[in-house]
Amino acid sequence: RQETVRDVFRQTWDAYYKQAFGYDEYLPLTHSGAGGVDKSAIGSIIVDALDTMIIMDLPQECSQAREWVSSNLKYDHDIVLNTFDTTTRLLGGLLSAYYLSKDDLYLDRAVQLGNRLLTAFSSTSALPSAEFNLRSGVKPATSSTTSIGAASLQLELNYLSQIVGESLYRDKADALNKLFASYHLDAALLPNTVSVYDSSVPGVAISLGSGAAVHYSGLLKQYLQSNGANKDLKRFYNNATADIRERLVQKSQNKGYTYIAELPFGRDGEISPKMDHSVCSFSGTLALGAAKANPKDNSDLRLAFELARTCMAMYTNTASGLAPAAAFFNNTQSDGADDMLIRPAYAQNLQSADTVESLFILWRITGDTVYREWGWRIFVNFVEQTRVPGGSSARGYCSVEDVTKNPAKLLNRMDPAWMAKTLKFLYLLFDDEGTLPLDEVVFSAGGHPFPRFT
Repeated sequence: RQETVRDVFRQTWDAYYKQAFGYDEYLPLTHSGAGGVDKSAIGSIIVDALDTMIIMDLPQECSQAREWVSSNLKYDHDIVLNTFDTTTRLLGGLLSAYYLSKDDLYLDRAVQLGNRLLTAFSSTSALPSAEFNLRSGVKPATSSTTSIGAASLQLELNYLSQIVGESLYRDKADALNKLFASYHLDAALLPNTVSVYDSSVPGVAISLGSGAAVHYSGLLKQYLQSNGANKDLKRFYNNATADIRERLVQKSQNKGYTYIAELPFGRDGEISPKMDHSVCSFSGTLALGAAKANPKDNSDLRLAFELARTCMAMYTNTASGLAPAAAFFNNTQSDGADDMLIRPAYAQNLQSADTVESLFILWRITGDTVYREWGWRIFVNFVEQTRVPGGSSARGYCSVEDVTKNPAKLLNRMDPAWMAKTLKFLYLLFDDEGTLPLDEVVFSAGGHPFPRFT
């Protein structure tokens, strides 16, 4: 099974290499690329997938990617980038590739990019702007707020400082932690948005969707990255998970699906029975926290299993066998009504890794083979439903516009997460060698492994 996953990565890379190499977007249905090519691209696909091909021991693909990074990856383009994506996918990809290969080329590019990213923090608060100009550092006035998840950049900044022996990157991470500590002293769960300009909290909506789960996972992962040095982060994480269980965890009426609901009108408002697929990554976080931060209480591990079961049902309950972007749960009607509803606006699947990442962590922690079986079923469905049809050997894999159709209706786009995260975690799920032990590494929000350190 692991070798089959590896073959699918090679098929994906081969199609991208032949049809769109150097582009930041791959359009498999039209066998083309978009979003910059050669010296105008920033490596959104290539850099994000570097550590996957290193982990899978693919020397030819590694050589092709390294040559492109060496010859073409520059940071003087006059383009506006998303701060969170640039940090977690590109900086994280370079740092992880350096960690796994010790190739100074990747460290050199990581330092260059890290220095550019520092300009995103030049505001009146500790929070980075949501976007920044790669060349000038100017921050476009597109939004005065950012999500708490999008401000979770500490793992990458901490590791970059650790490697180069300079504190300027960690200083930004420390300032972010100090700010969020002031929030968490008042509330375990935070509204999803905060002001970039004055650090106020203008929003009221509370959920783990829209990337907010990254913030709470980041509290635990920073604690683990520091080998347990920052006890406050562990305390904030444990308080948050307790509040999640009390306020957000719900069960559907008929089949008892456990899900994490939303509070769109604040802590005391009416609950919404909606759960984004991105919340499925929190199942793995709960398992990791149960094993590494709170081993005397197995309630988080039980919740992790129940949530993973629901996430698996998000796959098995659709005609395509693929999960939607979000599902709505029936928590009131007991007359045989469907327990899981998919609205057309949320019928997409962007090849995301949230469920399979959790299955990998749960397998590593418990050794229960059910997680491997679930992961294999998801993998088979991806292969059967998302590969470009036709007779050509160079056929890529697509995101899905509508998972309620069989065959699935495809989008002309491959999400970079397919190679950077989804296939990586599936490969590790079927690994019997204990590659990248969870006692030694922490996986970032971008799915990139970093070492723990003091």
